[in-house]
Amino acid sequence: MAVMGIDFEFCSVRQGPTVTLGLSIAQVAVGDHVWLFDVSGAPYLLEHTDVDGVPSLAKWLHSPLVLKVAQSAASDCKLLADRRVYMSPLFDTACADAVIRGSPTHDKLDRLVLRYVGDHMVMKGDITPQMHRTLWSVRPLPEFAIVYCWQDVAWLYDLAIALRT
Repeated sequence: MAVMGIDFEFCSVRQGPTVTLGLSIAQVAVGDHVWLFDVSGAPYLLEHTDVDGVPSLAKWLHSPLVLKVAQSAASDCKLLADRRVYMSPLFDTACADAVIRGSPTHDKLDRLVLRYVGDHMVMKGDITPQMHRTLWSVRPLPEFAIVYCWQDVAWLYDLAIALRT
């Protein structure tokens, strides 16, 4: 089975007087490769399984032949379900860690990577919760945001292997 690390960043979306959360950036890791997709600027990547005969992100998210590995994927899954996109099969590293530790709470990704993989993630603390809702609508993304996105998926495969053994 193929394995794909996946994560999404959100941004605030104004629809008249209402502000909601919308998907902004999709981060994908396969092997040693990481891609960032601007799904707010190219929503067709999640709306169609192919674009002019080329498989889109939606195709891989739907595929039963691709294991999707994510960290704390509940919010991602909710916003994707609103678009009729369902990630299956899915391995959530935060849930797996909580089960292993017998804890009702999820740890952050940098703690899991340190605990199970032994690597330190740099720059994860550089983005405050207040920045999260506005940063992901800025184009082009600042360099530290790209590094942050890269780190969100770069260790997911190794982390899933460590959690499953």
